[in-house]
Amino acid sequence: MVLKLDKKIENLLTNPNLETYVTYMNLFNKYSPGRETTLVNTFVTFYGDEAVAKVIEAGKKVESTEEFAKDLQVALFSQWI
Repeated sequence: MVLKLDKKIENLLTNPNLETYVTYMNLFNKYSPGRETTLVNTFVTFYGDEAVAKVIEAGKKVESTEEFAKDLQVALFSQWI
């Protein structure tokens, strides 16, 4: 990935480039009707369900990423249903 979000999955939720990626993704979704994506879908596509679930669980144990990880977990569970 250009923003180097792929360097270490363990640092994914704290990667400073994540915000830039989210901005890009929101623009993509706005200008690409019918091709919208989500952050959790992108993560799962690149890393796989199990790796993303592990990162989310770890992120829930860190105060600075706890809420973000919980939101991602809801999105991941919704994707599985």
